[in-house]
Amino acid sequence: MNENFPNPRNWECLSNLIKNIPESNPVFETLAISRLGPAVAKEFFIFMHLDVPWEDWLDENSSPRLPAEFDRKCYLISILANTPERAEGLCRLTSAFQKNGYTELAFLSFHLLRNLLPVEELTKLKHWNELVTMWSKYLVV
Repeated sequence: MNENFPNPRNWECLSNLIKNIPESNPVFETLAISRLGPAVAKEFFIFMHLDVPWEDWLDENSSPRLPAEFDRKCYLISILANTPERAEGLCRLTSAFQKNGYTELAFLSFHLLRNLLPVEELTKLKHWNELVTMWSKYLVV
């Protein structure tokens, strides 16, 4: 049975395997290919090297722009949803997605945001009320 294809189990396995291996180590590439297959591993390496200024979403004084490319939008979601400290940036990104007609990405971002912090912490975020107003018809308490 060929197990080198992308599925949730292989992504999690790969994540655990490469956690402490620098990407410059040839073992890193070998592990990715062994878990995901060569084609998906290649896309994974490209994704890892995207240069998207995500820090701009954390700075209230900046006016970040959404990237045109779908993979860069996904990168922003993944990097901002990675730690609770970036939750305010994820709020801003979610709002920008909704305002620009990327409803599916906005909903995904909103869902990740709701899982990133407890409700009492979410309500302290500057842009939370704006998001709740946008998505109130979808919220189940």
